[in-house]
Amino acid sequence: MSEIKRINFYCERCDARITVEEEGALQELEDLGWRVGEHILCPHCVGVMRYVNVTMVESIGEEIVSEFISASQAYGSFNNAHEGLAVLWEEFEELKAEVFKKQSQYDLENMRKEAIQVGAMALRFVYDVCVYPKQEVK
Repeated sequence: MSEIKRINFYCERCDARITVEEEGALQELEDLGWRVGEHILCPHCVGVMRYVNVTMVESIGEEIVSEFISASQAYGSFNNAHEGLAVLWEEFEELKAEVFKKQSQYDLENMRKEAIQVGAMALRFVYDVCVYPKQEVK
């Protein structure tokens, strides 16, 4: 049994939206009057439809959550917003170093790893600092 993929299409012009829940459903869109080719055109205003592979986004989100859990178990909660920002900044600088390489020297796997870590530390910041902050000792 093949995995069902979810793809969201949205029109940049009129904000029309459609969700496709299986691979190969583009034929169904053509049958509904959608013109499919290089771009998918909106049947309402003939604007260009963009898409988001929701299945892929969910998979990346799972990686970010996994990294968040690993870091939280290894290092505990951030003590305060300053510590959280410092850790997030450090991860951002590592991603920036990957991005600022010559394009011919890009290591997409390492760039992806650093981006996942930035996402995990951003999630950790929200969780540790904004949702469950440590109480100040008075």
